[in-house]
Amino acid sequence: MKRFLKRFDLLGKSLYFPPFIELRGRESLLFDGECSITDYSDSRIELMSDNGLVEVKGEGLTLRHLSPGRLAIDGRIDGIGFLQTDKVHIR
Repeated sequence: MKRFLKRFDLLGKSLYFPPFIELRGRESLLFDGECSITDYSDSRIELMSDNGLVEVKGEGLTLRHLSPGRLAIDGRIDGIGFLQTDKVHIR
């Protein structure tokens, strides 16, 4: 990996990877990336990421997995919304 970074002049530079969201049917969502939970209920989960606010709406929503950089939501997912915010940084 170090050789790769050096070849493309990336060694010592901060790399940004946008969040990855995977939706499996309407029953499961995987969010891979740094975020914080700003609102949580069984019908709405709101996440703040470097890209802005992500809102998941549905019924019977539960957090199946939560770890640094990754979370999984189960339940009936009715919609996902994105709201751009100014200069959001998660630390």
